[in-house]
Amino acid sequence: MQARTIIISVSWVLAFLVMCSKEPSVTLDVDFSTKEQWKYNARILINGSVSANDTSTGYSGMAQCILLGNSHADKPQRLDITIPSVRLTADFMDNAEKENLKKQIEQLRLEVNLDEGTTSMPDTSNLPTLINGGWGLDKNLAKVLPVLPDAEVSPGFKWERNKQASIATSHGDAVTHLFQAFIVDSIYRSRGDTKASISWDLSYKVEPIQADTAGLLDQLPRGGEGKGHAIINTSENIIEHARIEFEVSSDNNAEVKIGWKELVELSVAG
Repeated sequence: MQARTIIISVSWVLAFLVMCSKEPSVTLDVDFSTKEQWKYNARILINGSVSANDTSTGYSGMAQCILLGNSHADKPQRLDITIPSVRLTADFMDNAEKENLKKQIEQLRLEVNLDEGTTSMPDTSNLPTLINGGWGLDKNLAKVLPVLPDAEVSPGFKWERNKQASIATSHGDAVTHLFQAFIVDSIYRSRGDTKASISWDLSYKVEPIQADTAGLLDQLPRGGEGKGHAIINTSENIIEHARIEFEVSSDNNAEVKIGWKELVELSVAG
């Protein structure tokens, strides 16, 4: 009887150890349709420099925005975004330029589609740029929002995204190459909810498909790379927080070298 009791006890211990050692798994999904409107706080920090003829000039700027996103019952991963509030600081703009840019941003309408991994404008109006090189708010949001896999995941799970798109620039048509490599860092419980921490590496390159006879594209940054991180609340199916640090640099052979570092941060506010 004693031996049987010991065997049973050991079996229970082994079963408990197996249960404890099994990695937790969740489905990474976002469903904005659970509320009519979502509110996010966005922050964009820029620090850059322009160098030519052995001289260098630095510049910096920051945009703090409130993003209001209206959801769609039939498209749970889509938000139609308006920007009712913007605060700008930029040492490369005077007050009139900053006020004009602020008004342009507040008039923007953006569409975010997480299932497609895109951020776009529903109309054809020109998107105001926040920094040199023609990078705008749509690109900032596209970099900071992760593309989630249609699968059950556990810590260590990896997936990739490789996307190409044609764009028109003031210096000729080009193709953009976007590559992202994601990994699930951890799954944990916090205040009664299950959450997943994910991170990713990102690289971006612009490849001209038309001859630039003026050689202007050779002087502009055409690529960059960065690292991102996000917290997905899998109990509420929402992105709670996302952040990416991104760096762009010019070719060393360019006569005018333009480069900058971005920090883009997004946090749910309600």
